[in-house]
Formats: sequence, structure tokens, C-alpha cells
Amino acid sequence: MDKKEEKAIIEIYNIKGQKVKKLVGNKLLKGWNSIVWDGKDKNGKFVNSGIYFYKLTVNGKTKAMKKCLLLK
Repeated sequence: MDKKEEKAIIEIYNIKGQKVKKLVGNKLLKGWNSIVWDGKDKNGKFVNSGIYFYKLTVNGKTKAMKKCLLLK
């Protein structure tokens, strides 16, 4: 098993393309990991329900860009 640690960054954007939040996971091992967004923006305020986009970057390389629906 490869024990190499990786750094993952998830950036969350609103429908207008504005960055809402940046989540960083340091020292993640290969395999299943989780980084949880609490529904708050970078100022600590809860965001509205709606469609958001997230970009997953691992060790500086973009791995995924997907959309999600946040419902309260």
C-alpha cells in the first residue's frame, strides 16, 4: 500500500462563479477521504440553498469540477 501523503483542496463557487469557500485537507493518504463543507462562506455566514460548483485539486492538479445542490 502506498503511504504517500497528498494535499487536497476543494474550492466551492456559487452560480455566478464567485468563490464561496476554500477547504484544505492536508496529509491525506491515497484511498477514501472526506472533507466536509459546513454550508458557510469564507466569512462564516451560512449560504443560501441553491446550485454550487466545486473543484477538487490534488497536489496542484485539478481532478474534478462538479456541481452540487445545497438544500436547507
